[in-house]
Amino acid sequence: MKIILTLAALITATALAGESLESGEAEVTMPVTRDLRADAGTGKPLVVMFSRSDCGFCRQLEAEQFLPLLRAGDYAERIVLRKLSLDSGQRILDLDGIQVETREIASRYRVFVTPTVLLLGPDGREIAERLVGLGIADFYWGYLERAIRQAERRLEGLDV
Repeated sequence: MKIILTLAALITATALAGESLESGEAEVTMPVTRDLRADAGTGKPLVVMFSRSDCGFCRQLEAEQFLPLLRAGDYAERIVLRKLSLDSGQRILDLDGIQVETREIASRYRVFVTPTVLLLGPDGREIAERLVGLGIADFYWGYLERAIRQAERRLEGLDV
């Protein structure tokens, strides 16, 4: 009887694993910026989340707000979404095409708290109110949507 139960459990686990693989859903991750000039030069607002690997609120914001947004694909035509990790030691191209450390970018934008989300225009200027911290997670989506609309209006020249 134990063998039958063990086999049944094994078959069920294998079927479930196969089901998740066969569904065709690729793991979605938040794109990391490597070239700010290219990311900002699309004609769409550039939404940059400044984060750190040891920041629990950053992981929560990414998992609960940004990854679902990426999975849905609804904003792909409206914004460019990127992450910039302050503790990665990574060097990226800034808006002038010069390689700098991510901490230098944070310093230029006076980002001292993670998570901080900036909405930038093609020239690198902030075009909407920044979102600092996570605040009340249930309301974050509304604040983000309001900031995206503000950024879109600024890019269209309607709200200067």
